[in-house]
Amino acid sequence: MYIALKHTHTLLAVISISGFLIRALGHMAGAAWVQRKPVRILPHVVDTLFLAAGIALLFQVQQYPFVNDWVTVKVIGLIAYIVFGVMALRVAKTTPLKAVWTLAALGTFVFVASVAYSKQAAGLFA
Repeated sequence: MYIALKHTHTLLAVISISGFLIRALGHMAGAAWVQRKPVRILPHVVDTLFLAAGIALLFQVQQYPFVNDWVTVKVIGLIAYIVFGVMALRVAKTTPLKAVWTLAALGTFVFVASVAYSKQAAGLFA
């Protein structure tokens, strides 16, 4: 069960970040397709499944936020990633600001992935 959950969670992570990057680039280019309903709804479906697989993994390995430091860092990183993504896709009005927030979100995602891979709170900074 663990391997299936881990692969599902990893696949959904790749789909999630790929979708975010494509949408962010579309926003920066002023593309009309980013406002279509399926484009606005699908990321929520993917991210819900991604989060559900992550929570299932936590129970499987019996590691929890505020108990295990690396899991706590992942949760805080997830919140930061969401905030940066909202800034990039909804709040920022100029292309340079959208680019800055997109890069902040991508950097945060990479850091969170490194924490997940290493199971150390410092992630790639260890």
